[in-house]
Amino acid sequence: MNYTDYVDMTICVNLDRRPERWKFMESQFEREQMEVHRFAGVDGMKRLPIHGRMPLHRDKWPETLTWNQGMAGSAASFCSAIMMAKYCEARTLLYLEDDAVLPQNWMHNLARQMEGCPKDWDIVNFGAWHVHPPEPANEHFHRCTLALNLHCVLIHSRSFDIILAALNMKKADSDHSVCELTGLSYYAPRHFNVAQKVGFSDCHNRMLDASQGRMDMDTFPSGNYDASFMSHLFVRPEHRDADLLVVNEVVREDKYGIADLGFTPKTIIDAGAHLGSFTWMMNDKFPEASIASVEADKGNIGLLSYNLNLMASKPRIFQNTLSYRKGPIPFRSSIWSGTFSTGLGRIADLDRSVLHLPDPTTTLEFDTEPMTVEQIANEMGWAEVDLLKLDIEGEEYDVIEHLSRVKVIIGEFHDAERFNLFTVHPKFKDWRIDILHRGQGSTGTFRMVRKDVKLGTNKSR
Repeated sequence: MNYTDYVDMTICVNLDRRPERWKFMESQFEREQMEVHRFAGVDGMKRLPIHGRMPLHRDKWPETLTWNQGMAGSAASFCSAIMMAKYCEARTLLYLEDDAVLPQNWMHNLARQMEGCPKDWDIVNFGAWHVHPPEPANEHFHRCTLALNLHCVLIHSRSFDIILAALNMKKADSDHSVCELTGLSYYAPRHFNVAQKVGFSDCHNRMLDASQGRMDMDTFPSGNYDASFMSHLFVRPEHRDADLLVVNEVVREDKYGIADLGFTPKTIIDAGAHLGSFTWMMNDKFPEASIASVEADKGNIGLLSYNLNLMASKPRIFQNTLSYRKGPIPFRSSIWSGTFSTGLGRIADLDRSVLHLPDPTTTLEFDTEPMTVEQIANEMGWAEVDLLKLDIEGEEYDVIEHLSRVKVIIGEFHDAERFNLFTVHPKFKDWRIDILHRGQGSTGTFRMVRKDVKLGTNKSR
């Protein structure tokens, strides 16, 4: 069979102001001998006219540049491409974004791959990043439950109207909207085969930038917190955007509410230290504090050590998993070429999704030794931990339940429903628990304060 038996029309979305991306895509199309229609993408950095209820449109478009504008432009482009395919009466549409990285001979092998796909397919995502565990469909394909990234998807015409209706009714990005269409048969190959070029949209790049790996303060506004210290922090040029995604949340957006914490901690554990932005932030605000930085992902340890060695206080680094399990514990790294985020490493059995690597034979899983909060406190010579910060990708529930010597906990939660149940646990009936921020999906940040700890004024977030 030929790939044309499955692909009736191919559209690649490309912004007019990003000709370098189109040049990159053209070279791939020529190599793969593909006939592709270029579609001028909808520019999310401009005010978009409202027709009906397009996703993420508000009554008044925000004056300042936001992440949502990029998602709105992406969703509008996705809709427009489907409408064009529908107008042309295409039987199927292969939809590409201009950062898709096609493997050698991918189109030649597409027909053979699709022969293994369940025959009832409505959408096939060749570059899916699974957030929720997919369901096995057969030996070659998964059924998607929540899969982000639409940089390479094959869509059957019978689903065109369903997708368009969903995107026009919901104020959500196209990735989530498509996954919520439970009536469609949505599949992804078991093995990752279409990567995404490193680099976020320039909506995000307008907020974040770097010069030779060092933070550039002219393009990194302080936001909720005076972040002048960030000029000392280094990120990896090859992972610049992914590193800065984490730094932006921690420092510029102050996701943990440090600007109005309400007390002065003397002993701090930074669990899930990444490259050290939170540790730097705490050292800047509380220079007398003793800090322990805990990071399990060996892909981050090198630059974390470099960044923290620039600090006069020299926080102690623990290359361990913060956990009350018995070791060794298998850990899954998030550091690879083209990674979506360098801050998503986690204990392997907590990540029930499929680890998508450019090379399926590559393994980024390794054993780590666990340490408990109490063990770290003993190593540091502390009687108590004044502030524990947790960004440990789902292990927070087990850690919090075992704690005995901590005054204040701040962190990121995963699975809002589980967190809500957790807050009524008898152990924490006298604790003050605040939700600082709710993110997309079921994540957010929280603060838990022991009953004997008195805080100053705290602004509501």
